[in-house]
Amino acid sequence: MSAADDPPPDAASGLLQPTPGPAAAEQIRSMLNTHPGWVCGVDEEMRYVYVNQSFCELAQRPADAIIGRTADEVLGAKGSAARWDMLRRSLAGETDLFAERAYVDVQGHARIAWTRYHCVEYGTPARRYSYSIGFDITELRLAQQRLSVVTQDIGIGLWEYSVVRGVLDCNEALLGLVGCTAADVQGEVRLWISGFVDPQDAARYRQRLAQLDAGVVPAGSGEFRARHRDGRTIWFQERMHVLERDAQGRLLRVAGVVQDITAAKARELELEQLNHELESRIAQRTQALAQATREAERANAAKSEFVSHMSHELRKPLNAILGFGQLLQMGALPAEEAQQVHQIVRAGHQLLALVDESLDLAAVESGRIALHTEAVALAPLLADCCSQLDAAARAAGVEIDTRGVPAAACVNADRRRLQQVLLNLLTNAIKYNARQPGRVVICARRGEGPPPAWVLELADTGAGMDAAQLARVFEPFERLGAEHTGTQGSGIGLTIVRRLVEHMGGDIEVSSMPGVGSVFCVRLPAVPA
Repeated sequence: MSAADDPPPDAASGLLQPTPGPAAAEQIRSMLNTHPGWVCGVDEEMRYVYVNQSFCELAQRPADAIIGRTADEVLGAKGSAARWDMLRRSLAGETDLFAERAYVDVQGHARIAWTRYHCVEYGTPARRYSYSIGFDITELRLAQQRLSVVTQDIGIGLWEYSVVRGVLDCNEALLGLVGCTAADVQGEVRLWISGFVDPQDAARYRQRLAQLDAGVVPAGSGEFRARHRDGRTIWFQERMHVLERDAQGRLLRVAGVVQDITAAKARELELEQLNHELESRIAQRTQALAQATREAERANAAKSEFVSHMSHELRKPLNAILGFGQLLQMGALPAEEAQQVHQIVRAGHQLLALVDESLDLAAVESGRIALHTEAVALAPLLADCCSQLDAAARAAGVEIDTRGVPAAACVNADRRRLQQVLLNLLTNAIKYNARQPGRVVICARRGEGPPPAWVLELADTGAGMDAAQLARVFEPFERLGAEHTGTQGSGIGLTIVRRLVEHMGGDIEVSSMPGVGSVFCVRLPAVPA
C-alpha cells in the first residue's frame, strides 16, 4: 500500500483530509502546534502523514516539505534501523511502546527525547498508522548522570520505590555492589536484585520488603549478606527514607541508601576470631591463673595507649644519644673508640626505627591514623623510593627494575603512607634477596573485575618462604627465623604495611617458593579514567 491510496494531506497543517471536519481539525492543529514536544504520524511505509510545529522546527523544514516523504528522507539514514523496528512493533499492536532518542537541535546541541508510540487504524479501506509523541528529557538525564557520578564515586547505591505502582528504580552504583550493570537486569528490578540476597538473610529481607508494601518504613538500618557476581559474599547496609505521603498519610514513595560494609564486617570478624582464640587459651588455663588473666585483659586494653605514649617519650633520649654520637663521630677519635661510637649510633638508629614502627603499629591498630586520599601516580613515587634505597641496593648487589610500571598507573591513596608501604616492601626485598647478583622486578597491571584497581607486584630472588612461614608473614613481631641470621629487623613492618593498605581501601597478598623468591601483590583503588 502506498501513500497515493490515501486522501491528499492538507500541506499547511499536515493533517489528512477530509477526516476530521474543518472546525475539529483546526482545533486539533492549534492544540498540537502549541504542544512543547513534537508529534508526528507515519503510514506503513514510514511516510509522514502528520507533523506538528515542534517537529517542523526539529527537522528545520515546513510541513509541506515533510508530509508524504519518508523518515529517512527527512531525518537521514542514521537511526533508520531503530525507527523501522519501532514502526513494525507499533503496527503489530504492541502496547506500552516507548524509547529514548538522541538527536541534535537546530543550535547543534545534543539532546535526548522520550518518545511514545501508538498505532491507530482508520480510513476506507482501513489503514494502520503509527503516531509518536516526543518530550525533551535532556535536563532530567543530565541531572541523573550528575547524581549517578557522585554516588558511584563514593560507592553508595540509591533506589526509589513507588508503593502504588510497585516499581523500583535504582542507580548503577547499587547494581555495582553485586558486580552487575543495568544490562544484566532481568525482569522487574526489585525481584531481580532481591535474588542476590544470601539465603541465610533472605527471610529477614523479605520481611523488610513486606513491611514496605504494607506502608510501614522499617526503622533504623538493616545489615544483610549478598552473593557478588564473582561468587564472594558481601555485606551491605540499607537505610530507608520516606519521600512522599498522600493527604491521608499513606506511603507513596520511599528512597533507600545502600552501602557496602564488607571491609568493616571482615575486620569485625577478624577481631571476633582473635577474641575467640584468646578466650580458648584462657579457658585452658588453670583456676590459679584466672586473676592473672583478668589483669592481662586490662593490660591489653591499655596496650595501645601505653605504646603510643612510651614511643613518644623514648624518642627524646634517643635523639639526644644520636646527636651526641654524631658529634663524637665528627671529632678525631682513635680507631677503636671511633668504632665504638659508630656502634652506638648504629644501635640508636635501629632502636629509633623500632620506636617509630611501634608508634605506627599502635596508631594503625587503634584506628587513630589519619589518611589524606588523593590521586597518586605509581611510576614517579616508585622512582623516588628507589632513589632513596639506591645506596643500600648497590651495597647488597641487588638490581631494581621498575620498567613494568606504566605511566598511566594511578591510584587513590595517601601519598605519604603509600610511600611508607613501598619503602618497607623494597627494603625487605633488598635485605632478604640473593647477593651478587639479586633482582627485584616491579610491574603494575589493572585489576580484574569491579571496582577498578591497579595491582602492583614486587618479585624478588630471595630464599623464599614455605607454607608455614607464609601463614605468619603478616603477624606482628614475626621474623620467620631471620633473627638467627644477623639480619636486622623488628618483624613489625609487614603488619603495618597490610594495615595501611587496607585503610587505603586495598589489600595485599604474598606468594612464595623456597629457593626461588617471593612476590608481594598490592591492590589499590584506581583513579577513574
